[in-house]
Amino acid sequence: MRDVKFSDIKVLVEFMYKGEINIDH
Repeated sequence: MRDVKFSDIKVLVEFMYKGEINIDH
C-alpha cells in the first residue's frame, strides 16, 4: 500500500462508489 499514491486510491474509491451506484440502480 505504501507504493500506492493517494490520488490512485481516491480514483479507485470513486470508481467503486460509482460502480455500486450503477449496480444499485
